[in-house]
This record gives sequence, C-alpha cells and structure tokens, in this order.
Amino acid sequence: MTVLLCLNTLAALSGAGFALLAVARPQAMSGSSAPTSGERFFASMYAARSIPLGLLAAGLPWATRGAAVTWLLFLAAAIQLLDVAIGVRRTEVGMIIGPTVAAVIHVAAGMAVR
Repeated sequence: MTVLLCLNTLAALSGAGFALLAVARPQAMSGSSAPTSGERFFASMYAARSIPLGLLAAGLPWATRGAAVTWLLFLAAAIQLLDVAIGVRRTEVGMIIGPTVAAVIHVAAGMAVR
C-alpha cells in the first residue's frame, strides 16, 4: 500500500507540476513561439484546477481513508482521462502516455483507500 500511495503522490504532484509549468511557460504546452493572451488565460485556468486537485490527491490519502478520498482519486483519474482525450485529438504521445499512467495509479490508489 505504501508503494501505491507513493506512486499516487508522484502522479498527482506531476500533474500539479505541469500546471505550474504551463503558467510559467504557456508556449511549452501550446507549442507556439509567442503565447497569446488567450493561451496564458487557458494555462491559468488549467492550473487553477490542477494545482489544488493535485495537492489534495497527493496528500489526502496519507492523512485519511474512506469514500470521500476514493471519489477524489477517481475524480483525479477522470480528469487525467480527459487530458488523454485531448492528447489523442492532438496526436501528442506525451499527452497520452503520462496521463494514462496517472489515471491508472489514481484508480488503484482509490480502490486501496476505500
């Protein structure tokens, strides 16, 4: 169980880290050389949900167990799967593999902490 929680923490903090990167360097996500105000806005919107959720998904399973934590991790997995769908649509392998692995880890951890 400890290994699974460590993997979950790593996956959750990675998602939050990518959100921080998106705010700091929006061009890293969009691929444009000069990000527009719209790209900066959407990077901030991405971070606004990803950072708090990532921190909760990383820390809460260490502090408590139960249905609420399970559903939080399932929510984190669902959001990762939506990121996978975006990656498939954009045909970006990195946006497919990483979030898929994170989603699997979140689901497994959610099952373990219920």
